[in-house]
Amino acid sequence: TELHMKKWAKHDGRTFNFVEGMNKIIGENEAGKSLIFEAIDFCFHGSEALRLPVGMYGNGLFAAITFEVRGKKYKIDRSLKTAQLFDVEKDSLLAKGNTAVTAEVRKIFGYTRNVFMTSNYSSQDSIQHLSKMLPAERKRTIDNVIGLSAVEKVLKNHKAELTVLRR
Repeated sequence: TELHMKKWAKHDGRTFNFVEGMNKIIGENEAGKSLIFEAIDFCFHGSEALRLPVGMYGNGLFAAITFEVRGKKYKIDRSLKTAQLFDVEKDSLLAKGNTAVTAEVRKIFGYTRNVFMTSNYSSQDSIQHLSKMLPAERKRTIDNVIGLSAVEKVLKNHKAELTVLRR
């Protein structure tokens, strides 16, 4: 529902509010659109999400995200050194530390970063391309990307990881 970015190049001190459903981020080249996605991914998955080596980011790099999953609101505050995950409604700390927060995010979502990126992120121009397709072709394309066949492929490829998560 909300993303706050601090020390993110073009988005230092910026807050973005999102609405339920699909949100579209548009802007000129080099305006920082990809930085917004990187910050969201960083909040959920830590330094694994960063495009550059960690040392190239300043010490003050920080992002906070408020989000809702299955009717429950959460907030993550994350820097390069630490992270905290909160239950917003209960105003309680659920996890502290980068590894612990990332593990809890996996439990909340029920899937890994790879699945998160596939199901929640569309690269530049893909939405425009989809909008130009005929309805039947668009449905086939979406089913191929996020449909049952994609889920089955992910399950097969990550069977060992799923076993660990289930435990």
